[in-house]
Amino acid sequence: MDPRRLVVMLVALIMVFAVSCGGESTTPQGGESSGTPYDPSATATSLQEAGWQVSDQEESPGTYADVTEVGYLEAEAPDAEPIGLQFLESPEEAQLELDATVEEESPFDGTTEGNVLIFGIESESAEVTPENLEALRELLS
Repeated sequence: MDPRRLVVMLVALIMVFAVSCGGESTTPQGGESSGTPYDPSATATSLQEAGWQVSDQEESPGTYADVTEVGYLEAEAPDAEPIGLQFLESPEEAQLELDATVEEESPFDGTTEGNVLIFGIESESAEVTPENLEALRELLS
């Protein structure tokens, strides 16, 4: 089988699985979240296929809370907005890290989606534009 065709089939299967089991959103205002954790590799593939630039970073911004980071990506949206995606073990850990970051770096208007802390890299408040945030929520895998 052609390797490109295999990759396309795998991505399609991952996307179907992610849609059926994806995480729920939380915000700085709080809220519960649950679901299957998002995966950095699958998310990178999904973003790249949608026209985003993605780089897998060896160094991450680190954490303030006592949580486990499982991956970190820097993405550039099609409109060139740079966005950090910090993958944690669970949605609860992502919320803990968001809360700790808000406390340490106020103002910090990042948000979480499932187990991912999402923030604007160059924004003074770390806010991501609503359009890019919505696109990210649809593309997380």
